[in-house]
Amino acid sequence: MELESKRGALEAYLAQELELPGPCRIVDVARIAMGQSRAMYRLEVEYAGSGETSRPQRRHLMLRVEQWGLLGSDGGDEVRIMRALHAMGYPVARILAAETSNALLGQPFFVMEFAPGGSFGDMLRANSSSVAELVQCVRGAATALATAH
Repeated sequence: MELESKRGALEAYLAQELELPGPCRIVDVARIAMGQSRAMYRLEVEYAGSGETSRPQRRHLMLRVEQWGLLGSDGGDEVRIMRALHAMGYPVARILAAETSNALLGQPFFVMEFAPGGSFGDMLRANSSSVAELVQCVRGAATALATAH
């Protein structure tokens, strides 16, 4: 999906949904994943400061856009699950906005906080983590999954 042609509409949407103090501008877009169900983009947005600071502020966000993949998953379900997990204190990115219509980007999408770091796969590929760190990561994920069920 090409975001460039929809940049202005997405900027206006983000300013409204994130309740920014003024208009926002997308200063960088990077596609970071190509999955079967959703495309993921890292956005860097700039917007006017508020209160004591009038300097422009920058923020990183994640944008997940439906791409009608083979898996047939529902982004609405993912949004509800992620919101519930975040509310229960699990280390899940906070969903900031979700659009269920095709009107803005041609497909439904949602926006979430950017969580620095990487995935478990990144840890394995980097081969820089100790066995104890990997076990701790897997144990934490398994505990979270068991608690959620």
